[in-house]
Amino acid sequence: MRVTVYGSDLRHPFEANAAYFEERAAGLLSAHQGGVAEATAVFRRHHRPDSNAGPTIGDARLVLARQHGFDTWAAFRNHLESLLEGGEEPFMRAFRAIQADDGEAVAALLGRYPGLVAVHGTNGNDLIGLATGMGRVSIVRLLLALGADTVSANDRGWTLLHQAAYMNHQELTRMLLAAGAPTGPYGHGDGGTPLVAALFWGTARPPS
Repeated sequence: MRVTVYGSDLRHPFEANAAYFEERAAGLLSAHQGGVAEATAVFRRHHRPDSNAGPTIGDARLVLARQHGFDTWAAFRNHLESLLEGGEEPFMRAFRAIQADDGEAVAALLGRYPGLVAVHGTNGNDLIGLATGMGRVSIVRLLLALGADTVSANDRGWTLLHQAAYMNHQELTRMLLAAGAPTGPYGHGDGGTPLVAALFWGTARPPS
């Protein structure tokens, strides 16, 4: 059964393999146990474990299911199985189009479902975040023109500019800066501002 009572942060899967989400659940639990405030907040928002010992992997899976709009892990797995059988949601189809660098398909989907530009998927990634992470310059340009949020960040706090700087992708970096992407946010986990990401991971400093 799909539910809609968990707030405006409803997520849409862009993978249909249950093993992928089992790994995400393990990562969420690990982040909570490591003291990452955002992970703890996700547990508080979606599920309070019965045990005083703290969340288990079962609790983390339930949280992930609820983030995606399902009241049980089993219901979420059933939904994933239906996606594997060809019932892909528009968000997943858009993700596949980005993977294929098919800007026409992305434009067609957004023409039919304009709200997709603001939808968040698993791990908090939206379409422009996914496109930036894959270095899809023309699709990022398209999404910006359609009103995608330049302040967008995923659940690890990584913004579009973090992604471009991490890859030392200078064309994307210039485009995002021109569109007003902020330079100050800190990403947790790998940490630092986009400039720190560029200096630590990139081969050259991105243009300012």
